[in-house]
Amino acid sequence: PILQGSKPIVATTGSALFSSIFFGVLDDVDATKTVTNKLADFASNMPAIGPDGIVYSGAAQAVATAQLNAGNWTTGIATTESSRYYRGQPAFRGGGVVILASSTGAIDTFTFINPLASPAPSPVTTQVASGIQGISSPTIADDGTALLATDDRHLIALPADKSLPRWSILLPDQLAAPPTNGSGGIVYAGTVLGDILALNLADGSTLWKFSAGAPIHGPLAAGCDGILYAAIDGAVLALALDAPGLANSPWPMASHDVRGSGDARRPLRSATGACLE
Repeated sequence: PILQGSKPIVATTGSALFSSIFFGVLDDVDATKTVTNKLADFASNMPAIGPDGIVYSGAAQAVATAQLNAGNWTTGIATTESSRYYRGQPAFRGGGVVILASSTGAIDTFTFINPLASPAPSPVTTQVASGIQGISSPTIADDGTALLATDDRHLIALPADKSLPRWSILLPDQLAAPPTNGSGGIVYAGTVLGDILALNLADGSTLWKFSAGAPIHGPLAAGCDGILYAAIDGAVLALALDAPGLANSPWPMASHDVRGSGDARRPLRSATGACLE
């Protein structure tokens, strides 16, 4: 699940009563729940909370929106179903721009005008891999660059204002999760073989490489305390960073912050600058 404050939210699949809905738990004591009407089949997808506080999610063949306030859901209008099958979590560039990875090796960029009152206009599609290659959820760097990994071990950087990649590099092995954008123009990536890489956002060059000695599980988490955390077999690894914390962007990593909340409104630092992690 993702968290809106302390409220867990999931998007469901299947054919049961609570399938194809957003499902929120309001009270962790008695598990009071609230659900939306049927929206779309959210197989292979996870929702994310945008900077506007609205829940977005790709679906099997659509994109859906909703907002949870005071225990009640307000649902938007899902986009018209297409041949697209979206995977993973959406990423945000601000200004209503939502980016989703599809099962056909492309990313679709939607620009929502009124997310809860009308569906998004038709997306701008950028093909980043062959149709048989899967791609990860994109993550967004400080300057709006979208980074995503392909199943054939490539990491690709797509600038916000161009349809062609800034760079594409071959990694030692497939990434365990979408890349993490750190501050200072550094991208962190962990592979299924156990390599942790720090890459230069400008050109994709390797700044340093660390062997964890075991496969990396899930996304790397960069805390504002200057530590990079990685989950490996039966342990948590902590590495000192070259630059502290996450990138200052609407959606800097797969889980947004070290809580994995997906809630872009929760700061990593207090108003006085103190580290909250």
